[in-house]
Amino acid sequence: MSLTLNTGSEVRAQCRKGDFTSPTAGHAPGFVQANLVIVPAEFAYDFLLFCQRNPKPCPILEVLDKGSPRTSFIATDADLRTDLPKYRVYESDKIVDEPNNINKYWRDDLVSFLL
Repeated sequence: MSLTLNTGSEVRAQCRKGDFTSPTAGHAPGFVQANLVIVPAEFAYDFLLFCQRNPKPCPILEVLDKGSPRTSFIATDADLRTDLPKYRVYESDKIVDEPNNINKYWRDDLVSFLL
């Protein structure tokens, strides 16, 4: 299925259903493509400071409240646990999983950054 002409919302819906698991570059023209970083709340301030000091490689588009998987500004229908085609889960600087959703990893102490 070609998603090149779809909206961001349609691409996210296909990801949520597990029908789209490829990189999103070039899909949904005219919409912003964001990268997602999720960290425990204890590291959120340090990551925010890092982004503020490095705005070109880490432009902050939105920071979500602790425990919230839902965006308020960028894509109000998005669930960050399910709406990306693939995730990389790190533990102690090693990739431990590359799932199509992160429901089993989600915790109430996580802070999400859209860059």
